Amino acid sequence: GDALERAPREGGFLKLMREGAWMTEAHHEHVPTETGPGHAALATGQPPSAHGVIGNDWYDRKTGAEVYCVDDSVHGKGPQNLEAYTLGDALKAAVPKAKVVAVSVKDRAAILPAGHRGDIAIWMDKKSGRFTSSSYYRQTDWLAKFNEKRVEPWLKTIDGRERVRTDRADGLTLELALEAVAREKLGSDDETDLLSVSLSALDYIGHFHGSETPEYNAHLQFLDRALAGFFETLEKKVGKGKVSLAFSADHGAPPGVGPTRLHIEELGAKIERALQDNMRAKAPWVLSNLHPHFYLNRAQAEASGMPWKEFLARAAQIIAKLPGVGFVHIPESPNPKEPLAARVEMSLYPGRSGDLIVSV
Repeated sequence: GDALERAPREGGFLKLMREGAWMTEAHHEHVPTETGPGHAALATGQPPSAHGVIGNDWYDRKTGAEVYCVDDSVHGKGPQNLEAYTLGDALKAAVPKAKVVAVSVKDRAAILPAGHRGDIAIWMDKKSGRFTSSSYYRQTDWLAKFNEKRVEPWLKTIDGRERVRTDRADGLTLELALEAVAREKLGSDDETDLLSVSLSALDYIGHFHGSETPEYNAHLQFLDRALAGFFETLEKKVGKGKVSLAFSADHGAPPGVGPTRLHIEELGAKIERALQDNMRAKAPWVLSNLHPHFYLNRAQAEASGMPWKEFLARAAQIIAKLPGVGFVHIPESPNPKEPLAARVEMSLYPGRSGDLIVSV
């Protein structure tokens, strides 16, 4: 995207652009563009309406709890919520001896690409700074040894917000990927293996600083150098001509942060106040705010004597008038003329999507 337009092209980025096909008009078609939906889309080639990962989190109306996209009722973390097969799943079905390995700082950025049949998925535990996995995947004897040599506090809290040591986070992830190649003998035989490496630090920088900042550009320079070394070492280990590379972003970042940015918590509070001011019952109307998905109080609407669809239509009208709101989509009564209507419809999954989709 535009980040690579201004990125240095002396190392890894230059190799990708010179030796491969550079898709300058490739877009994610789902809403919202977050880590979970983005990795699920890249791994499956499907929208959220098929793979089911509508966001990093969603609200379970039956339990009244929020669900994390890679929560697993048996293993703690796993692909239980992923409703479609991935490239790795298809590879394992076609080539049973193929190995599928995924690594990242983020658990969802490793688990979703690994899919249902992945052999190994490894991510970093934020509290300990150690890479870890879950019982869903094959356990390795080499990960503990890797952690002994490289464990360090990569993430700290400043002013209540997590700040990542970005160079070390991505550097360690690339080291881990090369360790997996060596230990698991990826690419060492005639069978195709799949290695997914998700570099998450640029996402933290985008959230904390914005994408048009010195911090963002500095990390692009770091990645250009780091990827060059990674590609070179990978080809030495596996063999030149035996490696196929695919490079993509799972989502973008806003140009900047600051007082003009509409914070999601503030939006939820504004919606709650507006509904209380315009409805018979006073509180609560918003059961869960997982922007752009808003889950509303159906029992309270019906108890007040208002049919559910009528309530949703009225609530949408009220919310659409709030400052900063772009449009409000009603999944039960979609309007094809709305902005991004087709993309929103592809992003909905029954039982998980919000009652209203609010765009800012």
